[in-house]
Amino acid sequence: MPTDAFASCLIRALGLTANDLAEIGGWSGLRMAQHIMSGTRPCPADALRAIQDVHDDIESITDELVQRLESGEAAIRIPRTIEALRAEWPHWPGRGKAAGGFLGPFQIAAHTAAAILDEEGVEVDLIWSD
Repeated sequence: MPTDAFASCLIRALGLTANDLAEIGGWSGLRMAQHIMSGTRPCPADALRAIQDVHDDIESITDELVQRLESGEAAIRIPRTIEALRAEWPHWPGRGKAAGGFLGPFQIAAHTAAAILDEEGVEVDLIWSD
């Protein structure tokens, strides 16, 4: 079984916030999420599985962004809010008790897609979608 530090490190590496974690876990407040992120409480198994699924989502989103850019999109649009992200990416699957789509993981995928194409000599702009 993973340690409490495992969950905390994974959550932070994915760019998830306490709000994101509370939504994934279905907790009404931030206290549980904050305790998990600080390592003072263990992450429930179902929430940890959902967080690991978010990790896997990054690869799928990265692949889709690369395909979009190779198909002619000029830039990667970065939503500023979770609501905007979910409106632009409605097919992102829900995780835990949360609707799909989280800003931190999306930004990781966007940066990774840009880096992949940069290695191929293709310059990619990341722009805020307002």
